[in-house]
Amino acid sequence: MATVLDMLSRKLDELETQRTALLLEMEALPRGYVSKKEIKGRDYFYLQHREGQQIKSQLIKQGALESVLESVRRKKQLKLEIREIEREQKQIQRMLKKEQRKAIFAAMLPEKNI
Repeated sequence: MATVLDMLSRKLDELETQRTALLLEMEALPRGYVSKKEIKGRDYFYLQHREGQQIKSQLIKQGALESVLESVRRKKQLKLEIREIEREQKQIQRMLKKEQRKAIFAAMLPEKNI
């Protein structure tokens, strides 16, 4: 029984380590989304994000558009991965509680001599 509890605890620790690493990577990426505005016949691209009720815009330089778009895509992918890790963590926590309860009840029952 202890091996199952140990295995679940180790898996939970691994998932937390992965989640922390992904969160750190995500913090380094820019917030928001890319929007396109046409001004006097020219296209301009902005990195926009919300701060409270306001939308903050930052002009993306001409050569940097692809790297900013890739960063925004990567951030979305990281959010999905983090969400999946959190789901798996919750599932393992439920399994861990169930196994702990089993161990407690097994310890409380008198052993049968057969």
